Amino acid sequence: MTKKSDLREGIVGEKKTLPWVGVLRFHIHEDDTLKIALTGIVLVKENYCITNANDVAKISHSKFTRETKAMFIIKDNETWSSAVLSYMMHPEYEFSTYNTIALVELAEHYEAELKPICWPEYNYNTSNNLYAVGYTDENQFLEKIIYKVQYIEQKLCNEFYNRIGLKNNLNIPTHYFCAFAKNNKKNCVWENGMALVSNTTGPWTLIGFGVKGPGCAGPSRFIDISKYLPWIESSTDTMLY
Repeated sequence: MTKKSDLREGIVGEKKTLPWVGVLRFHIHEDDTLKIALTGIVLVKENYCITNANDVAKISHSKFTRETKAMFIIKDNETWSSAVLSYMMHPEYEFSTYNTIALVELAEHYEAELKPICWPEYNYNTSNNLYAVGYTDENQFLEKIIYKVQYIEQKLCNEFYNRIGLKNNLNIPTHYFCAFAKNNKKNCVWENGMALVSNTTGPWTLIGFGVKGPGCAGPSRFIDISKYLPWIESSTDTMLY
């Protein structure tokens, strides 16, 4: 568990704060070109992370194990990385939605400073301590970024997406919350893999997992992680090397 800590919003740099949020670095081969891509991850169990299923679907399993790294900032200005063994898509991927989770198994045991985030209990109350946490390369290198966010009713969220024309059913998560960055002063884009977290009860707890959205000031969709906990528990006991 991660102890409660004070946060400031915005880009916080290469800080050890909230070490369980990281990035997955992988290669995408398109014709004769090679592209390096990143997507967000969250350590949810010993040696297991969740990530966006549609992002890892772009990589074959054989290339995934050879060309992919998981990276976390565990101390100020100090990163820890691990190769990966495998990934597993949630069964609803492609059948119900593209925006669901996948599990990634790390090849190396994580460092002492890196502990999994806590999972939500039934009817977990987030109060007003709700944050979206992830990474940005706005300054040409990876830094952590934090937004204080506020829930918005799902009905209003859906009306917003319909109004701007983003209503493709396969891009809508099966179970999700909506929230927006209440203090945001500039335009920005939500990327896949932002963690929706709360420290209302002290330890940091994972509430949702973000999907790419229209912008920080607009309502963003976060996959309701509580609906996937039984699958995470059963899958991490059976994933093969």
